Amino acid sequence: MPETIDYIEKNEKYDVLEIFRRGEVPSEPELIYGRLNKETEEKTKEVIKEKKFVTKNNQTYGYTTAKESILKAREEDYDKVIPGCEKRFKEIKINMDTRKKDDSANIDTDEMKKNDKMFLDLMKFYEDLKKKRETINNVYSRCMKMTKMMQAKEEQEER
Repeated sequence: MPETIDYIEKNEKYDVLEIFRRGEVPSEPELIYGRLNKETEEKTKEVIKEKKFVTKNNQTYGYTTAKESILKAREEDYDKVIPGCEKRFKEIKINMDTRKKDDSANIDTDEMKKNDKMFLDLMKFYEDLKKKRETINNVYSRCMKMTKMMQAKEEQEER
């Protein structure tokens, strides 16, 4: 999706380009990037002036492109979600095990296998994501240490 949005934005194949992220309430997404096409801006503003929920001015919220807004918002969302995942996974697993033991739940074997596979796939995705985030954090920490060392060296040389 980021590549498609990037193509649309670079080739100006839009009148209004809006990127949303999932809000706290699913029915209330959060606008993270809004841009009007320069070539059609005046006509577009005239058409949407009475519309309540359409971007009427460029609103980039610190992002330089729509693609960047998607990718960075995704990373920001991961940072919000990852800390609580293990607790959620435990609750899901307990719930799944309880349903398996409950004869009145009428869950067939194929459905149980499908649920187990989805759960395992989700756990694998989580573990891969966690490793990726740890790698990124380690690289960032090393970069910050190197930057401080270089600054200290420059300060010493200036003296």
